[in-house]
Amino acid sequence: MLGPESARVGRPTDREGGLREFDFLGGRGFINFPPVPRHECVYVCDITWYG
Repeated sequence: MLGPESARVGRPTDREGGLREFDFLGGRGFINFPPVPRHECVYVCDITWYG
């Protein structure tokens, strides 16, 4: 279940909410998503892979 802390996951680290960016596999890719705690989900907008 997604909680209110999802608005602070990933980057940018200086503010909450908005479009977030989360690195995976040691920075070889990232996912952009807006967290929506009231819906208890995230909506993935973009996945970038630097393979």
